[in-house]
Order: sequence, then C-alpha cells, then structure tokens
Amino acid sequence: MKSKFMTAVAIAALVTAAGAVSAEAKTKKVKHAKAPAPVAAPVVKGPAVEGPSRLDAFVTTGDALAFLTDSRDISWNGVTIFGALDFGAGWMAHATDLEKTVPQGQAYLGSRNNQHNSGFRFMPGGLGYNQVGIKGAWTIAEGTKFIFNATTNFDPYTLSLLDGPRSLQRAAGKYQNAYPYFDSDSSRGGQPFNNELYAGFKNDTFGQLTFGRHTNMVAESTGNFDPLKNAVALSLIGFSGSLASGGTTEAGKLDNSLKYKVAYGPVYGGAMVTLADSQGVASQGVSYGFNLGGTYAGFALDGAYQHTTDAIALSAIPNGTGAIDGVAAANATAAANGWLVGTLSDNDAFSIGTKYTWTQWTGFFGYENISQTNATDRKGVSSTTSYYDGNDYRYFITTANPFPHTKHIDLFWGGVSYAYSDKLTLTGAYYHAEQNAYGTTKCSTPTNGNCSGNYDVASFLTQYAFNKRMQVYGGVSYSAATGGFGANWNERVNWNPMVGFRMTF
Repeated sequence: MKSKFMTAVAIAALVTAAGAVSAEAKTKKVKHAKAPAPVAAPVVKGPAVEGPSRLDAFVTTGDALAFLTDSRDISWNGVTIFGALDFGAGWMAHATDLEKTVPQGQAYLGSRNNQHNSGFRFMPGGLGYNQVGIKGAWTIAEGTKFIFNATTNFDPYTLSLLDGPRSLQRAAGKYQNAYPYFDSDSSRGGQPFNNELYAGFKNDTFGQLTFGRHTNMVAESTGNFDPLKNAVALSLIGFSGSLASGGTTEAGKLDNSLKYKVAYGPVYGGAMVTLADSQGVASQGVSYGFNLGGTYAGFALDGAYQHTTDAIALSAIPNGTGAIDGVAAANATAAANGWLVGTLSDNDAFSIGTKYTWTQWTGFFGYENISQTNATDRKGVSSTTSYYDGNDYRYFITTANPFPHTKHIDLFWGGVSYAYSDKLTLTGAYYHAEQNAYGTTKCSTPTNGNCSGNYDVASFLTQYAFNKRMQVYGGVSYSAATGGFGANWNERVNWNPMVGFRMTF
C-alpha cells in the first residue's frame, strides 16, 4: 500500500503542477507563426493535426471501420488513448486450460501444469498482452514538455486486470497431474495500472526524467532486441518474466523509481533507481540499473545492467503428504490465509543486444547473464510469520538457504526477420538458456529446481498486416526443458501451432 500511495502522490503532484502551468497558459494569447517569438509565460500546446482529427471524423461520418483503421492516434490536446486487443486459438501437444488471471493465459512454452493430453485451446495475447493506456505530452517551455504514461494489461475474455499471484493462491496444494491451469508469479498483481505508471519532464537537449512505475533496464533492453518482439506464445523472452527481467519476474516493473533517458546523436543511455518501497523488492531492498547503446548505418548495439537487493519471487504452496486440502498440515494455516511461498534473492543481470538491417532483412542476436545469491535481508523459516509484497500479497519463508551456491543463468537468442512486402513479414527465432547446479548436492536431473539444466525454444511467425491497426498472424513453437528448468513438470516438451488476430488503437 505504501508504494502505491507514494507513486500516486508523486504523480498527482506532477499533474497538479502541469495543470497550474496549463491554467496560466490559457490566460495568454499566442499567435501562430512559423517561428514563434518567445512568450512571457509557458504555453501548453497540443499536437499539430492536419485536417479533422480522428475523433472529429468519426463524429462527423459515423464510420466505425474507418475509425478503427485510421492510422492516426486517438489524440486530443496532447493526450492520447491507446491500446491493443489480441485473440488467438491453437493446438498444444501437452495442453493447459486457460487461466484468466495469469498474464500469459496458457503455458505455451511449458510449465509444471502441462498435461499429458493434447487439445485445442483459446490463446489470448499471442503477440503481446492486451492493454489500454493513456499518455500525454504538453509543452511547458521552449524545448520542454510535461509527459505522463499510464498503462494496464487485462484478460480479453473477462476484462479483469492481470494478477499472477492470484493464480498461485488458487494452485495451493494442487497436484499438477490433476490441476491443468497455468499458475505463475508476475509483476502484474491486480494493480489499476499494472504495466507502467509514470510522469515527468522531457527536454530536447537534456533528455527525459520521470518518476513512478517503470520497466527495469534489462527487461526493456531484451524486449527491444527480441526478434519476436516479446510475443508471449512464441518468444522465451516474452513468455518468461524471470528470464527477461534479470532473475525474478516481479522486479521487472519497479514502483517509486526514478528513470532518466538521454540521447546525443546516434548514442543513447539511461539510468534508474528505486527511491522507496517497490513491488517485487522486500522492504529493505533497492534496485538500480543502467543502459547504453547506439545506432550506425543499419546496425544497433545495446547493453543494460540491473541490480536488485532482496528481490521477491512467489510460488504456490506445494502439494504435501498427509495433507489438508492438498497442503501439508504444517502449512494449512498459511494456505487458509491465502499466503504464498516467498523466496528472496540478490540479483545481478546484464544483457547485450544487437541487430542489423539490410534491405528487407533484419538479423538479431542477444545474450543475458543472471546471477542470484541469498538475499541481504535473509528471513527465518516459519509457517506462522508472513510478510507483504508490494501488492499486499502475504508470503512466508520455507527455505533458509535457497542458494547454497550462486545461481547462474546464461540466455542466448538469435533470429532473422524478412519483410516480404509492406504487409507480410516472416520471422524465425531460437532461444537457449542454461543454468548451473546451485544446491548443496550437484545434480542434473529434473527432480529439483536447483539442478543444472537447459531450456530451448524454436519458433516461426508469419504476420500479415491489413493496415497499421489490424493484422492476422500464425506461428508455431517448439520448447524443451531439461534438468532443473523442468523440475517436477508433467511434460518437458511441447509443440504449439496457433493463429490469431491483433488490433491496436
């Protein structure tokens, strides 16, 4: 609650300040000219629009199809409403049933819940999460704008907000052979704005400074250099929040964080740090990161680093013998209270991404290294003591020493995209992750998550865009997990062909 309150107060203060500037600006008369002379007070301006706006055209004509396919943004006086709807269906060699609260919806690329049977399933968000948002940019001085962005992700079938930890509560004590619903931790925990929520200032020379809820540096970089652009059903980066975000999925989005971005010619960089309590980080923890990149003659190179102290990873209370409703007697009270199992760690991650575009071809390559150790603020094992994460989910500690040795994960990826025409694009990609054995005993079997193992995904995607707003797509993925990556999974190999429709606005 504290983190949500501080973010809301800070953004409200920035909006109030911008509103004051706007109110003052309305008292001034500004003449439109090619090279406007300086004015005595800041002037708030909306974006220049040639002809009637998208909204005006719809009001005048009532043509809904033209409105939906219009290439212009839905903007008014510098404020833009945007979003995406993504529906799909497909076949899974080892299927799960649709879980409407977990962001991925389905275990496209494998999980402990994939069943022995195959089947056709609804598949939401194949290319990316369904979302709606509002953003704005108002000029408050020459070369300086006040900006804000508020975005949330939702389930397209129920319109409910995505809430990964809620899926873990429902999975408590369930034996995976009899529980076909995908459950997963997530940075999206039912918040009103579960993706990003920030406000600040952008200057043409000095860059952009914002405060609020941001994507961490490594997650932002890996997504930008993913050949499949975070396609949830096909990309390992899009599917696995923990791999994409530097070790734990919850710390992929950081509340109460200050983020700075700047560019000088083809070179750009950035930095961020949490200033108060954040979702995904225990109360004494902190997270900070850096980014540096550049472009030259079709080539782009980007590097990022993120450090998080006391990162939180949540999981469902496991099935137990001699159980009450599937939960071991020692954990019965915790399960009845809706608690989750928490694992804390100190995470360090860095990533490097490259891409090169030549005529209709674009090649991608990337690498990420993740290191995890026991948390700085280690908490004792207790089934009667709980702690709150940033979304007010309560968790308790079941393992005193989750990382006897440093856990190392190496993630490699590469791919090629070919623009056959301005409407048809073909993309192929391959992802390989490997981890060491970090438990007290060295192992490579799928009996424990701390054993060494590999995770491989190969995917192919075809996209056909009718226009800027609407496209259909079809793809297929193959995934295979060994050792600790597939610990206690029913099935460790999966095929997933699918088709879908995505519309943005």
